[in-house]
Amino acid sequence: MASKFSDRCPTDIPPEMLARVFMTSLRRHQWHVTYVDEVTRIITAELKAPQNIMGKVWHYSFSAVIRWLEEDGFAYTDIEINELSYDWTGEDCHKKYAELVKSLFEDSRGIVEALDKPKKGARWATPNELFKAGYIVKERDPKRFLVTGDNRSCLSLPEQDTNKHVLVCGPTGSGKTTGVHIPNLIERYKCSALVTEATGGKSAGDLYTKTAGFRAQKGHKIVYFNPDNLSSDRFNPLDSIETYRDARRLVEIIMQSTTLQTHKGDQSWEMSERMLLTGLLLHSIGLREEGKANLGYIADLFEDGPEGIQKVVADSPIEVARRAYKKFLNTTTPPYRNLVANGIIVRLDLWNEPRIRALTETTDVNLQELANGLFTWYLATPADKPELKPLAALMFNLALSFTTTTKLKHPVALFLDEFTNFGYVRGLPDKLTIIRHDKIPIVLGVQDYVQLDNLYGKEAKKFLSQTASKVFFKPNDYETAKQISTMLGDVNKSEDKVTSAGQLRDVKEKEPLLSVDDLLNLGTIDENSQEAEGGKPNMIVFLPATRPVQVRSLTWRDYENETNELLFPLPERRVLNVDETLRKSKSSVPKPQTHEPDSNDLDRDRELREEKTVTDVQTTEELDSDNGTETPDDDKTGPEEKAEPDENEYGYLTW
Repeated sequence: MASKFSDRCPTDIPPEMLARVFMTSLRRHQWHVTYVDEVTRIITAELKAPQNIMGKVWHYSFSAVIRWLEEDGFAYTDIEINELSYDWTGEDCHKKYAELVKSLFEDSRGIVEALDKPKKGARWATPNELFKAGYIVKERDPKRFLVTGDNRSCLSLPEQDTNKHVLVCGPTGSGKTTGVHIPNLIERYKCSALVTEATGGKSAGDLYTKTAGFRAQKGHKIVYFNPDNLSSDRFNPLDSIETYRDARRLVEIIMQSTTLQTHKGDQSWEMSERMLLTGLLLHSIGLREEGKANLGYIADLFEDGPEGIQKVVADSPIEVARRAYKKFLNTTTPPYRNLVANGIIVRLDLWNEPRIRALTETTDVNLQELANGLFTWYLATPADKPELKPLAALMFNLALSFTTTTKLKHPVALFLDEFTNFGYVRGLPDKLTIIRHDKIPIVLGVQDYVQLDNLYGKEAKKFLSQTASKVFFKPNDYETAKQISTMLGDVNKSEDKVTSAGQLRDVKEKEPLLSVDDLLNLGTIDENSQEAEGGKPNMIVFLPATRPVQVRSLTWRDYENETNELLFPLPERRVLNVDETLRKSKSSVPKPQTHEPDSNDLDRDRELREEKTVTDVQTTEELDSDNGTETPDDDKTGPEEKAEPDENEYGYLTW
């Protein structure tokens, strides 16, 4: 003999809070809770309700079984009420059901309202907060930094927040290039750009190959320089020198990029090298019309040592060059001068390579034309060839100076991916504040914080403090993951546990918004996750005006057409023909000397060298294929015949 009523009731109460609310409602109506299991989501209770009707006592015995589940983001409760004593009490069971449902709604209002209030501790930004901050928009604007999006809307930064700069951090292959730099270079084609990237071997780099064709068809002048690629545009650093201050600035860049971290500290040596190199730069500027204003010519001046340089600079058309070298001579001894000269020889050793001379002997690009139109200047350097870093750093400084100090017709943005491969740039952290006021946004790309710390030391912290937005991809090391977890902060959790006996226990604890383990597995496939098909967030973004967000980045698949070289072919480029083989020519084999050279011999030798221009400095030697030594021409008895010039001997200057 029993009666029963059951039904399903939807609710807006979070599933993890339902046990607590049901406990409150049941106890308010005198129910005795007999069992609670939050894992299987079930509560049982009983109610003894004797009732006197017309002098007769009826002993009602009710039992309740409550279950709850979550479907499509909503919580549902299944409530079953039984009356065990009589079979005609179905209506009473229905009344008890309605009574519990009403109490459930009333008791849950306080909880739901509390959930809508701002919480203390770390949390993610809500869609409503992002909308109010102006981050979620329907249209993509070239003045806004694009974070992510789809064909309906996008998450991007307003212009004022874009100008506060962005730091993108992620190891190789994490998605920096395809998820941030390529989408922004495609979407923001209405502004000029300076782009840096590191390449492997002699490849042109993904940013150039994926975006240069598209931007060229949008009216951009494409400029490309890679010290390891002979299709590069040529740049002569000395062409930008017009004043003594310009020369000192160029010398400072050369000194910075050729000084090892472990060899810093002896200021007297470096100051002497600066003094000597500045004078020689100024001297070469005076010979610009003769084609000698380049670093290759300066490197050749050291063939005769400091005394030989003295005779050359004594007739320099630049007075300040003569004075600078005179000061150097008058304040140093001959042994000291030799050591200083040797230091500069080492610093300019890169310009003994024919390809480097060819790439830096003149300038192909008209900078005034760039300033008057749209342009994209790509700078690349091979990550596996650190010997090229001095030239890469030099070009990076020149390009950075041009884009940040020249009056440009169109807005410009800097996309500096892997910029630490270009060496230390003095004052760059402090420049972030200055160029922000000039409305020049920068997107800085690094693999991890260790890269910044190794190169910039104490200044590395400024890159974090001077960039208002920070984008982090999945880290590969514990220390970086720990740092991101600390930046995200801890969640203050207050949770009511219900024991199996129906007792409430309040538990308060803190836990990270994302743990180190969560970050080390950011975006990875999880078969237990409903987002395993590629929709799982793989990017953490700290925003200027809201809490951080965890989102899915864009990929190259979102821009398959724009990055297709068949649809948007790369601009055609000429290739310099540089002959770098070592071989011996008869005219260059020294004849054995039978006497000590006198002053006439030395003067004649020096005159011959001075008659050479930078275009015929291709000195070649040939190593014997068996033992690597030169083979003297001992059997020759007649007069030496003049060798016919080899058409390839100076071939590195043709293309």
